[in-house]
Amino acid sequence: MVYRRGTLYKRKKNERGTLKLIPIKNGYIKATIGFHRDDFVSNKLGLYDSNIILKKTLHYKKNKINTERIKSEIQNMGGHISFIADTTNIIIADPTNKPIIKIFDHNGKLVNKIVHNYPKNIITDSFKKIFIENRIQNTSNKDMKDYLKQTKNSFPKYFPPFAHVFTSKKTIYVFRYMTDFYKYEVWAMTKRGEIKKKL
Repeated sequence: MVYRRGTLYKRKKNERGTLKLIPIKNGYIKATIGFHRDDFVSNKLGLYDSNIILKKTLHYKKNKINTERIKSEIQNMGGHISFIADTTNIIIADPTNKPIIKIFDHNGKLVNKIVHNYPKNIITDSFKKIFIENRIQNTSNKDMKDYLKQTKNSFPKYFPPFAHVFTSKKTIYVFRYMTDFYKYEVWAMTKRGEIKKKL
């Protein structure tokens, strides 16, 4: 099912592994995930026509599955590829390895790449403590609670360089994790990558 502004727009059948489907001019952008026998997981973002038939793959990445649950969850706070579309562009943000933001037009043509050196924010002990306590409170499984109590050393040293992006008119907002629990620093930049303000 496809929604526009909270209202059902179309009913469409999606392939297994569809994470997100958003309508754009003359088609859709779709994110899918695939699990592989060699303990890898793949993420794909594609440009699709009005019948949800793939026209072009805009992004594809295959990563090793992290079996340490908490470490994986922390990494995935900013480790997932995020994307958003406005009336003229498709914006794909990849915070993994070498963080990059790619901007496409609605035909799938790459029009710009944005690369910045993002400062590394350390995951503090206070953050770990609150994070684990929240998970313990939200599970009734004793084995999981015992596991969570032993996970302090499973956290990576740093937060991912950014969590997700948002766009409004001609501005891209890049949300970055801070050391305080679930607080963000926001970098406002143009679609050329020029930083306008840090909030």
